Amino acid sequence: MNTITIVSIAVFFAILSGSITAAVALSKIRAHRKSLNARRELLMNGIPAKAAVNSIAQSSSEMDGRPGVELDLTFTTKEGEVIRQVIVTYIPVTHLYQYQSGSIIDVRYRKEGNEIEVEAAEAYIR
Repeated sequence: MNTITIVSIAVFFAILSGSITAAVALSKIRAHRKSLNARRELLMNGIPAKAAVNSIAQSSSEMDGRPGVELDLTFTTKEGEVIRQVIVTYIPVTHLYQYQSGSIIDVRYRKEGNEIEVEAAEAYIR
């Protein structure tokens, strides 16, 4: 094989692998952005409710200095159905005391069929 052919093949595979990497990265970014937009929409248009915090566990994740927490919540829908839901969200450190076990917090929820989405009213979404 001549040198030009080998270099051409190497360049082709470099461009191909770069394109695949870029496509996968853009796909993940779009999916994450869609998820954040859905959470924003839930916070703006969701049905307000009061929820009791059953437990709180800090995760190892962090977003802009806000710790990620896993909240185990119980709330009653406007139809009177009692729901227990675990959510993962980011809360400012200065507000963590409001989310201790036994606390009552504001949440927003949306029910579509059998699926319920819940978000803490003070959740941090970029």
